[in-house]
Amino acid sequence: MRGCIEQCLLSLDLPERLEVVGNPQLVMLLINNCLANALFHGGPDCRISIAFAQGHLNIVNIVQAGQPPRVQGFAHGQNLLLRLAQAMRWDIAFHPGATQYRVAIVPTQAQ
Repeated sequence: MRGCIEQCLLSLDLPERLEVVGNPQLVMLLINNCLANALFHGGPDCRISIAFAQGHLNIVNIVQAGQPPRVQGFAHGQNLLLRLAQAMRWDIAFHPGATQYRVAIVPTQAQ
């Protein structure tokens, strides 16, 4: 199954190159934590979409209707994501909704 998952991730509809200014390790932590949070909070039937358009990277996970919120700690996940983005001078915003949760990341574009 791992191979199938990796193949699906590799077939995302993203530009060939996304030239941004940032630390590769912090970018990896930011994206990995976004995906881990989406999977945890989205529950067992979670679907995730990732798209890059107009300078924004949007990571969206569905939220099942009637599912109780899965919260642990004191919003540590969002705080970590915010600190990672700020360290690279990127913008990040969190958009909770009744049927989906979206994280919008605006990286600094390379010149």
